[in-house]
Amino acid sequence: MRQRKRRLALALAALVLAGAVAFRVCQVNAGAVDIATEYHQMGEWVELEGRFFTSRTSEDTHGYSIRVNSAKLMSYNEFIRRYGTDKGHVKEGFDLVNVVDLEVEVRNVGSETGRIPLLPMQLVPERKNTYLIWNDYLWVENEPNSEGMMFLAIKTDTEYTTHIPFARNLSDGKGGEFMRPLDDTRFELLVSNMPLRTVIVVEAQPVAPAG
Repeated sequence: MRQRKRRLALALAALVLAGAVAFRVCQVNAGAVDIATEYHQMGEWVELEGRFFTSRTSEDTHGYSIRVNSAKLMSYNEFIRRYGTDKGHVKEGFDLVNVVDLEVEVRNVGSETGRIPLLPMQLVPERKNTYLIWNDYLWVENEPNSEGMMFLAIKTDTEYTTHIPFARNLSDGKGGEFMRPLDDTRFELLVSNMPLRTVIVVEAQPVAPAG
């Protein structure tokens, strides 16, 4: 029940965020503002320095940089086996390849209040007719102390490496996002909308199941 309530709350938050983004897009279109896109490759440090999705104040990315070290295609169960704190949380039938595991390195230089928002990030396949989102359930399996958090924050003047799972944007509470295979290998990771649209080009590799 608690898990269902948490996923419902996150789904509602995602809807509110989508509305805010749509409203902001309308504002931008009305003002005829052309937002440039900045592209980066895997392995590059991307300095966020105040870039944001919908609110510069609440997202506060000053001092933060992000780097995608690798991208792997795997199943829900494979993610649990590799990174889960409780390997017993594998589920029958969740062995289709439909999770993109991003090994992400984060750096915080001088910020005591900054953070990187995870909920608004989108991983868009090259075909661009759908998108994947940060999967909160698998994230908690990997980072159990982050339950209820929709952002990544680390101590001042430190670096941290973690694995962030992305899956289809289906929050039906029944694991629908893990029921169909994912064939894509090339993606664009959106890490900010304004004042620059910041994109990291990602190429994912399938992995063999862990022994």
